[in-house]
Amino acid sequence: MNIKAFTTILSTETHLALRQGDMPFFGIIFPAALMLLMGFLSSPEGLITAFCGISVIGISASGLMGIPLTFSNYRHAGILKRFKVTPASPAILLLAVGTLQTLFALVSGLSVFVIAHLFFSLSIPGNPFSYILTFIFVQFSVYSLGVLVAALAPNIKIANIVCMLLYFPMLLLSGATIPYHILPKGLTLITDYFPLTQGIILLQKAATNQRFDGDIFRIVLITVIALVCYLTALKTFRWE
Repeated sequence: MNIKAFTTILSTETHLALRQGDMPFFGIIFPAALMLLMGFLSSPEGLITAFCGISVIGISASGLMGIPLTFSNYRHAGILKRFKVTPASPAILLLAVGTLQTLFALVSGLSVFVIAHLFFSLSIPGNPFSYILTFIFVQFSVYSLGVLVAALAPNIKIANIVCMLLYFPMLLLSGATIPYHILPKGLTLITDYFPLTQGIILLQKAATNQRFDGDIFRIVLITVIALVCYLTALKTFRWE
C-alpha cells in the first residue's frame, strides 16, 4: 500500500470533515452534551443504560451519514472516477475515509465515557475489554449499512434520503436516545431488527458483566446483516 498517499488522503479528509463541522457536531459534541443532560436526569441504576445507548451515537453518525455521503458526493462530482488513474487508487480512499470515520466513532464513545465517569462517577462493572470488543462488533455491523448505501446510491440526493431514513429511526428508536423500554410493543417488533438496537443490548450486557448465553439470535442477526451488506456492496460498488 502507498503509505504516503494514504496519509495525504487521510489528512485531507480530516481537514474537510473538521471544516464542514457535521461529524464533529453530530458525532462528538451532540452525544457528549446528551450524556451530560441524561446524567442529571438518570437514576444511578439507569445511568449505565443511558451511557451504553449514547456511546453508539458516534457510530450511527459516522457509519450511516459520514461514509455513504462522502462516497456519494465524490461519485456525483466525478472524483471517484478520477481516482482510478492516480497512484492513490480508490482502495486507499476507501481505507482513509473508513479510518477517519472509525476515529470519529471511537473519540465519540470515549468522550461520552469520560463525561459520564468524571461528572457522574460512572464505572463499568463488566470487563472493559469485553465492552470494547462489543463496541467494535456493533460498529462493524452498523458500518455495513453505510457501505451498502455508498455502493448503491446513484447520486447524492438519493444518498441523503436513504441516510436520513436509516439514521433518524435508529437514533430515536434503538435505545440510543429514547429509552428502549418505553417504546410501544408493536413498534419494538420493528426496531428489534435494527442492528443498533441489538448492539446496544449487547453493550449493556457487556457493561454490566452479564453472560451472552441467551444472545445467540441477536449476535447471529447482527453478523448476518453485516455480511450480507458488505458482500452486496463489494459486488455492486460503482466508482462512476
